[in-house]
Amino acid sequence: WTASATAGSVERTVLRGLTGGGTVLLHDSDQFAAPRSWEATLGALPGILTGIAAVVTAIVTEAGVLEPPYGESIAKALAS
Repeated sequence: WTASATAGSVERTVLRGLTGGGTVLLHDSDQFAAPRSWEATLGALPGILTGIAAVVTAIVTEAGVLEPPYGESIAKALAS
């Protein structure tokens, strides 16, 4: 992301044209983007997850497949 990225701009960019079967990869490092741009990524996550849940049947993470309801699945995956 650029230095001017906001949570809203990141969310809009990720969700634009989102369809099932796609991959969303979000880097959380200053090494690959503008310093502190990870904060915009972090702020965009709730809206991104809501948008994804509207178009997919499962969310796959490194921890495994998350099934609806996503809020509960995501909370469990993040806790592990």
